[in-house]
Amino acid sequence: MTDEKNIDTNETLDPVEEGELVEFSDENGKIMKFYHIDTIEYENRFFAFFLPAEEIEGIAQDEVIIYEVAGNPGEEELIPVEDDNLLDAVYEEFCKIMDEEDDCDCDDDCCSCHHDCHHED
Repeated sequence: MTDEKNIDTNETLDPVEEGELVEFSDENGKIMKFYHIDTIEYENRFFAFFLPAEEIEGIAQDEVIIYEVAGNPGEEELIPVEDDNLLDAVYEEFCKIMDEEDDCDCDDDCCSCHHDCHHED
């Protein structure tokens, strides 16, 4: 699959706390469970990131599955990312955002961590 990337297993990401559990079915109708860990905007397009929530043949536990979110609001669909250069760029942006969130020392989950909050002046 060209839409897979490995995530650093030393990171403190806890998908149970970080992501929503979603189910996908493969071409044979087999249900596979994933955690939706983030959706980011990159070059005016949106990309969703998923980690396996269970052991899935052919997918390592540390692989991030990346899909482009396409369609109108309420009618979105997930499209596999086929362009390896785009996949690499999107993954790099995802890692950059994750690093910024990890580096934030703010007690109220704000600053460069992309959460909605306001500091008092």
